[in-house]
Amino acid sequence: MGNIGLALVGKRLHEKAVTYLAESLAFFTATGAANGPHQALYGLSRCDDELGRERMRELLKNAGQPEEGVNDMLDRIDQIRARRPRQADRRRNPFAPPLAPTLSPAGA
Repeated sequence: MGNIGLALVGKRLHEKAVTYLAESLAFFTATGAANGPHQALYGLSRCDDELGRERMRELLKNAGQPEEGVNDMLDRIDQIRARRPRQADRRRNPFAPPLAPTLSPAGA
């Protein structure tokens, strides 16, 4: 399920991917898989970037997630997003170290 969801994200079919990724996250969490939840949350964070928070909330509810489960997933997505620094092309890279803030010259 997670691989299907990630493949759909890669094809920019974010709305379809949310259902697969939410189901795979529930499965990975229940079974205690080591890297599965991270993979599913990464895919969900990319969907959230493209679809927006309200559409994500709606899609997760339609996928059968309870309200507290939706809130937990969105909180975890926010935690991932907080750790993702911006790349030069303004896209987020989840594996790069944080960048130091840039200061503009005093005379500029």
